[in-house]
Amino acid sequence: MPKLRKRTTVDPRVRDYIEQEARFDREATYRVLAATVKNRMRKEGIAPLPALPKPRAIQVIAQKARKNPAPSPDDPWSLGVTSDFPPDATGDLLAAWKESLKAQHRFTIRNAKWIVRLRTALPGGHPSVLLKWAVMYSGRETYWEREQKGKPLETQDMDAELAFQWWKSPLHEWEYDTAVVTGHVVNREPRMTHESYRGSRIGKAYTYPFGFPSVPQGEARDLLLEVGPVGIERKPWWEQAVTILGFWLHDIRAKVKKWEWVGYIGDDEFGVAARAEWDNLTRRLAEAVIRRATELERERKLGEATREDDERIARETKRWLREVMQAYQRGDLRTGRSLDAKFEALVTPRSKARAALDPELLSSRWQPTDILKEFGYEVDDTASSTKEAKQ
Repeated sequence: MPKLRKRTTVDPRVRDYIEQEARFDREATYRVLAATVKNRMRKEGIAPLPALPKPRAIQVIAQKARKNPAPSPDDPWSLGVTSDFPPDATGDLLAAWKESLKAQHRFTIRNAKWIVRLRTALPGGHPSVLLKWAVMYSGRETYWEREQKGKPLETQDMDAELAFQWWKSPLHEWEYDTAVVTGHVVNREPRMTHESYRGSRIGKAYTYPFGFPSVPQGEARDLLLEVGPVGIERKPWWEQAVTILGFWLHDIRAKVKKWEWVGYIGDDEFGVAARAEWDNLTRRLAEAVIRRATELERERKLGEATREDDERIARETKRWLREVMQAYQRGDLRTGRSLDAKFEALVTPRSKARAALDPELLSSRWQPTDILKEFGYEVDDTASSTKEAKQ
């Protein structure tokens, strides 16, 4: 009697990830899919890591996922993917998508759906807060579809936190805690009377389930605070500097294998020498970002001052020209020359200020590639991307 083939059992989370990655990259081989799924689970803190299926099973799952032309809820979102969302939600969706790039989180159609549903509950808030809540609701929905099939989605615990918004003030927090303790509000975490309750609310768990901010963005903030001047977080360019440095840190990790896991594993496993090299490189990058941000801000202020001067000059030019001409017609050369000098004195300082700006830092093509080259890594200047050095 022929032996029956044993059916492969695949962890539902692994199956979901394989399907998502297969649709995201339709040319990826099973080896690439396996590596991508494994790295994604590690970075999302899934422990212990579920076993990956055999190569043939990965190929079958990927083929089935790619045959379906309709996008799934967990496919990457873009404005062109779906037209089901109201037009007035476009601004919130784009702002949340931008925040997801900073957090190295793949923004999905499911996330977008929850953004649209939740945005009126958090009016005027930072997009990262709205994204965090959308990701939490998305995670609950995904879990429910996988583990609680056929049962209605339960979100009362998150709904209560969103309704009471306990983070606004101690009074709001007290109101919410009282609702939990007296049983008026469902909370899946331990009650407040339990020693592990404090700090375990969903709203406080900024790392659930995908981690906000991401390791590169959090590291970028710390680096800029460390190497920058006192009060750097109040600079008008602070948010952009954090984003730009975070993008660079993520790009280097993604393209240079030896630094792939720095920040995700302990220094004892990563290596003391490698960590020291990483710290040196990242500090240099942070200093470079601060220098350029400062110079761009100087240029912006100079531009504003120039526009104000132009308006003032435009108002007074006619009067000055009339007075100069009258002075010269009278033969009063001294007055005429003094008026000429007055006009020149107004224009000269801003010309000197602009000449003092660093044209290299102001160049639209500027990137800290010289720093990366110093550390022995090839840099494609045209694409502004790092590559692992040839050994």
